[in-house]
Amino acid sequence: MGYVGITLFLFFVTGLLRFYKNALTLFFTIILLVIGIAAFNVPVLHHLLTLLPVFRVSANTFMFGCSNIFVILIALTAMQAFFEHKTPSGSITYAIVIITVVTVILLVVYLSSTNTSVGPFVVKEFYFYTALDVGITCLFLLATVLVLKIRNASVKGYLLFLLVFSQTALPMIPYETAIPPEYLYPQNKIFEIMKSQPPPFRVFPFSSNPSQKPAWPEDITTYYGIEDLRNYDILGIKWYELLFRTMPIPDFLNLTNVRYIVFRKDDIAPPSLDLEPTAEDNGFVLYKNLSAFSRAFMVYHYIPVDNDEESLKSTIQYAAQLRYLAVIMNQDVRYASFSADSSGIDRHGEIRFVSYHPSSIEMEVDTPSPGLLIISNAYFPGWKVYVDNKESNLIRTDFAFDGVFLQSGTHTVILTYKPFVFTISVWMAVGGFICLFLLIRYI
Repeated sequence: MGYVGITLFLFFVTGLLRFYKNALTLFFTIILLVIGIAAFNVPVLHHLLTLLPVFRVSANTFMFGCSNIFVILIALTAMQAFFEHKTPSGSITYAIVIITVVTVILLVVYLSSTNTSVGPFVVKEFYFYTALDVGITCLFLLATVLVLKIRNASVKGYLLFLLVFSQTALPMIPYETAIPPEYLYPQNKIFEIMKSQPPPFRVFPFSSNPSQKPAWPEDITTYYGIEDLRNYDILGIKWYELLFRTMPIPDFLNLTNVRYIVFRKDDIAPPSLDLEPTAEDNGFVLYKNLSAFSRAFMVYHYIPVDNDEESLKSTIQYAAQLRYLAVIMNQDVRYASFSADSSGIDRHGEIRFVSYHPSSIEMEVDTPSPGLLIISNAYFPGWKVYVDNKESNLIRTDFAFDGVFLQSGTHTVILTYKPFVFTISVWMAVGGFICLFLLIRYI
């Protein structure tokens, strides 16, 4: 709903400023330049940009995907001018014919380059859903042209709103992927086994050949209710992404609770991982990673460091010992419930997950002595932690993950994601709906 609200708000601004199209295009172009500065690490300008909170904590290379939105908005401004100039129906028809021909050419090129060696069933499903998507796109295109020919401005506005909503909001309402995943990776016993296991855990499709596509796209596991290691926000998280690129892959998979790894049948598993073959289907082999860390665990020793560079270096250096010790920042030592060298490494706590959701986690923790609870969720501003119903201090541990100090005894620990920007987004969504209604009704 947040994306829909922001989209509607931008449509309101576009309509309000429809007589200042050049200025609007300039505005979106400036946003594109900001995204380019962040994504391509432009000297000096990038440093100034990272003074802002959102750019300081994000892996800004992922922001390049946001540029598509503003390219489309600039294109919409141009299309609006095209239709406002009373273009003859013949020109609209020619435009539709050109778009259709180009779409068909691109479709043929795309399908001809598709890997057809994955099996006839997958190929059949792929062609079916591709044709279905193209058909739906053409229907929406035709509907949009017919709506734009309507003379009554109010009726035209309402119908355009319904078209936008049907294409952006409806697929998001059931929280499922907009494209059915079966044609990409059919339901089989590999997914059935992973779905049957108690959460939380992560999975990862491993490939030793960088040019080879992974076993499944990133969003498919979301459809099946499985947590993929690669599923993270488009902004990305700076520390998590940097650790992923720097730490040896086996160590990173263990640290991030990747319990299941899928390889292609002809691929070679890294010998440093302790893997157990579990299932085989459709040319893929499912392994259980016996060396994976738990999603949450207690440690009773920590190493304080001064800065991000030392934190990253120490996390990689002590990767094999991170079950027993943690790397934390010196600035967070003041929250510690014990000194760095006061506890042994042979102790352990018992942790039970009461509930686990993407934005809310509840655990019961029993620890024999003061210790540090580590949760291998990516550390990011906006997360809050409550110990026995009292807010506590969430710290960054092992360079990229969540941690909270606990006293000895039994505790209820709750993590919730409550970013301030979420409240702003909700009000933007409400304001967008109200402004759009007033725009269509009175302007």
